[in-house]
Amino acid sequence: MLCLATLWHQICSEQDCRVILISRLLDIGDGILDNGYWGKEKSDMQQTNNLHTILLYAQQEAQRLGNEEILPDHMLLGILRLAEGKAFELLMQAGLNPVELKRSIDERLMQTAPSQTTKMSRASERILRLMIIEAKLYHAEECGSVHLLLALLRERVNF
Repeated sequence: MLCLATLWHQICSEQDCRVILISRLLDIGDGILDNGYWGKEKSDMQQTNNLHTILLYAQQEAQRLGNEEILPDHMLLGILRLAEGKAFELLMQAGLNPVELKRSIDERLMQTAPSQTTKMSRASERILRLMIIEAKLYHAEECGSVHLLLALLRERVNF
């Protein structure tokens, strides 16, 4: 089982990965976005088109795997499924095999029947709040896939 701590170390062997990733965070604009509710809180941060697509893919992945809640694992699957954007580029630069990572997550989360309804898990809501904090920390005008990846890494949830 691949855990996020392993992913963290594969992306960067130094203690604070955020210092290294900061230079890649400066050019975030992936397009025009819509405001929306993330979790239970209204956010004044906008989503990039890539992030919006990743979150839709996360919901679809949860349904495909038969999970009733959207977990942080599904968000990572969304990043892998989109296969573009800053977060995906960073994962590829870290030398991760997207097919193997997806297979590992699928094996762990697969249920017998697809789910028709999904909701955000508490862990996912916390990730989305952390993502907004990451974007604000770097004075970004909108949240992007890289902020989601940073939030996932910061939370160090097991994958």
